[in-house]
This record gives sequence, C-alpha cells and structure tokens, in this order.
Amino acid sequence: MNLEFFRTFISLSNTGSFTKTALEEFVSQSTVSTRIKEMEVYFGIELFKRKSGKAVLTKEGKLLLPYVERILSIEQAAETILQNSKQHNEVAKIATVHSFYDNYLMQQLWSFNSPDSRSLNITINHSREVINSMVSGKNSIGFSHHPCNYSDFSSKFLFKEKLMLVTSNNTQIVDQGITLSDLRNLNFINTNFIDSHVEELILGKIMSVITINIGPKALDLVRKGRFISLFPENYVKSDIDNGLLFQIPIHDYDFPPVEYYCIYPKRNNSLTEFEKEILNSFLLKGN
Repeated sequence: MNLEFFRTFISLSNTGSFTKTALEEFVSQSTVSTRIKEMEVYFGIELFKRKSGKAVLTKEGKLLLPYVERILSIEQAAETILQNSKQHNEVAKIATVHSFYDNYLMQQLWSFNSPDSRSLNITINHSREVINSMVSGKNSIGFSHHPCNYSDFSSKFLFKEKLMLVTSNNTQIVDQGITLSDLRNLNFINTNFIDSHVEELILGKIMSVITINIGPKALDLVRKGRFISLFPENYVKSDIDNGLLFQIPIHDYDFPPVEYYCIYPKRNNSLTEFEKEILNSFLLKGN
C-alpha cells in the first residue's frame, strides 16, 4: 500500500472534506476519492460515510487510524535516521500557527546554537493543518491553538493570552465601551483567533465586513483605520503602548483566551538532537 494513500486517509479523517484534503495534499479531488476507494478495496471495509455533506470515519476506519499513524511515524523515523546518516545533518522540522511564530518562536530561535551541521525547516499554518502535518509525519514538533487527540502524540499546554478588541481610531467607543450586539453596526473583521464554537454561537449573529484567516493581514487593515478586530494581547501590546491602537471594552462578554500547545511524538526516539533541544526549551516554559 502506497504511503501517500495513508497520508490522504489521515488528512480526510481530519478535514472531513474531499475538497480540503485535495488542497492539502496538492492532488485532485478525484485522486483523493480513488485513494480512499482503493484502501477500502484492499482492506475489504468501508472507511468513511457521508453525514450532512461531511466524510466521517466508520467504526472500522477509527480502528484502522492509529495503525496508519504508527506506520507513518515509523516511516518518518526511518527517513530522519537515514537522512542524518547520509548528510550528517540534524534537521528540525517545525509546524506552527502564525501568532506563535510571530510573538514567541521567532525570538526563541536566535538562542539555539545552529552550526553548519544543523538546519531548520518551519511551516506556518493554522492549527488543523499543523496537527495534520504532525500526524502525517511531515513535521516533528508542532505549536497549535488546540491539543492533538491522536494516541501517538502528546500535547503540552504552554500558556494562554486574552483576546482584545482594538481599533486605530480613538473614538467615543474606546472611552465608553460597547456590548456584543453593538458589533453589528461596526466594521468588524473576523479572524482565525476565535474558536469555531464561539464564532458559530456568538459571531454567527454578527455581520462581519471582512473575514481574514491570517491575523497579521487583518492587523494591517485595522492599523489603517475604519476597522476593528480581535487579537491576542501580545499581538497588539506594542501598538497600544505606542498609541497606534486602542482597546475597546466589551461590557457584557469575555471572549475565551487564545491557548497555545506544544505537540510532539510520545516516542521521541524519532527526533533529532536539535529537535529535542528545541522541544525541551519550550516544555520547560509551559505552565
């Protein structure tokens, strides 16, 4: 069985969408369907059922999933060992969400000793893609807003930070504050910092002028005026301190804080010494 089939299987179990899986795997949607069908024929079982337009693992698919994860984990470990043996090079493969890279990881990287025998590969993405890249073996350490629920991985809670509603215009709402319903009448940008259940229950009732799934891009618009949006505190702290942005108080609701997790394999013998050094530096900082 081709290992790419297994990666597609894990990706589809994560996304629940043939279209999104095709985009993540850089293949056509028909290729995703063919791979899943061939796996079902090979194992003689049905792996997915469609429920409300979403691909959901069957009972048999759930039983197969941890074994597929283990196979890919072993394949990744073998690849790492052979690569290091051939090139004498320690590679650290990290996947991270945007806000963790911008505010924490980028500064920390300067402290690592990186001689010629070491190299660092960083992929910046959203939480689901970070976790998916870990499970598929593409990356060895992940930093995400959510824990990973797969059995072969540990998720260490690092810290959390509050969300702040900000604007670049020092208007009356900065002094008086607003209620959640007032967001209906403001130029609100919805970003990926808000949990999906909060977005559905609360913000689903609010007309967002713009939705941007990458925080820094939304922040650029807020800095230029007219718009307001929610960001983690450290994203906007320097702008607030310098008078470039202003916090808007919300009287009747506290948005859940943004959380950060470090994800890593339970069996760390697949990690290079460089990866272990990076991993330990963040695990020691966890709360």
